[in-house]
Amino acid sequence: MCCGICFSQSVNFDQLGKEKFLRYNGGFAANAVYYDGAANRQALTYYLTGNLNFNIAGLYNVPLSFTYSNQEFDFPNPFKFNRFSFNPSYKWVAAHLGDVAMTFSPYTLSGHQFTGAGVNLTPEGSFQISAMYGRFLRATEYNPEVPEALTAYKRIGYGLKTSYDFESVKLGVIFFKAKDEEDSLENPIPVELGLAPKENAVLSFESELKLFEKAQFRVEYAISAVTEDSRATQERVEKGLLSFALNENISTNYYNALNASFNYPAGNGSLGVGYERIDPDYKTFGAYFFNNDLENFTVNANQTIFDGKVNLSINAGVQQDNLDNAKSSDQQRIVTAFNLNYTASDRLGINGSYSNFQSYTNIRDQFDYINQVNQFDNVDTLNYRQISQNANLGINYIIKQTETKQHTTNLNLVYQNSNNQQEGETIEGGLSTFYNGTAAYTLGYPKEALSISLA
Repeated sequence: MCCGICFSQSVNFDQLGKEKFLRYNGGFAANAVYYDGAANRQALTYYLTGNLNFNIAGLYNVPLSFTYSNQEFDFPNPFKFNRFSFNPSYKWVAAHLGDVAMTFSPYTLSGHQFTGAGVNLTPEGSFQISAMYGRFLRATEYNPEVPEALTAYKRIGYGLKTSYDFESVKLGVIFFKAKDEEDSLENPIPVELGLAPKENAVLSFESELKLFEKAQFRVEYAISAVTEDSRATQERVEKGLLSFALNENISTNYYNALNASFNYPAGNGSLGVGYERIDPDYKTFGAYFFNNDLENFTVNANQTIFDGKVNLSINAGVQQDNLDNAKSSDQQRIVTAFNLNYTASDRLGINGSYSNFQSYTNIRDQFDYINQVNQFDNVDTLNYRQISQNANLGINYIIKQTETKQHTTNLNLVYQNSNNQQEGETIEGGLSTFYNGTAAYTLGYPKEALSISLA
């Protein structure tokens, strides 16, 4: 938990003179946790949060918010916790100034906070454009007296996203670039840290295609180039597709990501299939964390039946990794899940879900491979399987409801099971089952904005 103060606002000049001169609203919350155990942490921790928003003449918003806790990060780091943002807007023009975050797509710029400026232009018509420029990481010197400190170069990035809608086809292009400034650190850095100034450029192509007037096909292909050490002098053997956008050398690697989906309306729902492939070690400096080395095949369906009272959705898929055969093990994961929501009446609502996950891991022992006599030796050196099941049932019932008082009850049941097997047998300590049941009663007073719960 960290201490921070946040300021932000959104301005819409179209509302000038149409609203009251001053409006305000906000909230405050206090939470505390007591802990008794062997972990190295405080017995009592608390945090306070609050927000207050002033609206002036219906066009100027000044939201203030804060978070305070008796647990704080007191070591140097490249991330900024205190934030200030200003987000004015006018018709189809929206600006983002200060400490903000923008998202272009999952494989390019995706929610990474930066200090700078951005703009979204969404006029009525076919053409849209977004752009940004700012600092993603601040320079943080190496401190030998604080081992938990994070050392980092100053990182500057910029990006551009454009799209054009041709009615039946929508095409888009995204470009993102981020680079560490080598001269942003003055103190020497130990070699064992493995820290080097890096550079990243990403190019993505998006398309949405309408088929048979109802069906929709979407696809995005992204290519990311990362120079792991911009100080390297040895040149790369071959020039890459993004050599025009970054300085390539022997440490430059290229990665690809592909995501495609097809959905078709059916009845009161839809049917769809999807495919996703992300190269091992795929990364972009526009995201904090990225899952990679995976290939997904999925099918999905959802339907609303019985005059809208029942909504049912089903998902199933297969995921595998080790796409470049570089790992010592392969994993294949089968996923099935369904969700059911039933609105029995204005007072009674029921929801349920079930999912099961299966993971297969076959260890490739290179020593056994070298010494095997024929191809049928060691076919099943290690066959490891993990099976998990999750089920949930929730019931909500309104006992009585008036303008001044409301009585509601809730019952929730959870079942989870995990079974780790090797060679078809459950390993020692590999079987666990978890049951959880919760019942709650809530008394609410809508006019006083007050509710009291017993669970």
